[in-house]
Amino acid sequence: MAAPAAASVYEQLKELRCPLLDGVFLPEPGAALGLLCAPSALRLELLGWLCARANPPLREQFATLKDSQTEEKTQEMAKLGSDLLLCRSDDLDLIKGEASAERQLRFMEQLLDVIRYLDAISGTDSGDSSTSRRRLSGRSGGRTLAELTRTLEDAKAALERLSTECCSLRGGTEPLAPDTALQSLALAACDSHQLMAAFGQVYETELREHCGRGPAPRLSPCGPLAQHLHQALTLCTQELLALAQLSDTSEQAVQTAERRRGEEGSSPTATLPVKMEELRRRYQARLAAAGGLSG
Repeated sequence: MAAPAAASVYEQLKELRCPLLDGVFLPEPGAALGLLCAPSALRLELLGWLCARANPPLREQFATLKDSQTEEKTQEMAKLGSDLLLCRSDDLDLIKGEASAERQLRFMEQLLDVIRYLDAISGTDSGDSSTSRRRLSGRSGGRTLAELTRTLEDAKAALERLSTECCSLRGGTEPLAPDTALQSLALAACDSHQLMAAFGQVYETELREHCGRGPAPRLSPCGPLAQHLHQALTLCTQELLALAQLSDTSEQAVQTAERRRGEEGSSPTATLPVKMEELRRRYQARLAAAGGLSG
């Protein structure tokens, strides 16, 4: 399948009067495939001629390059293909002839379409003009440069509208225009309706059979017991806090009595400290007996 396509590209190059094909003779019909798709200096010159026809400023740039600067020339052709949306800027294998024959021939056919389109809008004679126009208008699988330009302009306008809406939604200084605000509200309402409809469909098809099935859940009988235990623990905690406060109070009372006794210089019978100390020992004994706690 590549051989007929190569022959077609070769004939189109002859129709465009490519000077590099002057004196070139193909010994057999399939020789065009080797000429156009096998890496060679002639093939690179043919591709450079196509790129210069598609972008005339490249002709002067190529003229300043030396024969040894093939890498720079290859990169410029790949950049042109990227600008025309025909390939990527790093598709150097396509330019060097190391890619598949189908990709190379498709790239050349697209360059030929661009050249014929530019010749058509500028009125330039590109060989057999009637044949060129028929090829340009009758190509069903390709897209003309004008179509690509319109597509890019529409995409750019859409991106600018989205950028304006995003800036406004982020709290930009410029408020939304009334028509834009209504469109945004309508879009949000449409999205909400679609989400609700999707959830309703999922509920009807997958969730309904799992909802409301089986008997009511049985409550555990440990509920009242846990509540009673919680209350008992709360009371125990309060009693322990009270005992701790009582112990602190007794210590403060003992310290106060000793201080006053030292100030008076007498040694009366300290009945209150003795009783408080006895009371504290009793509480410590009870706490130890109840849970092994120490005062």
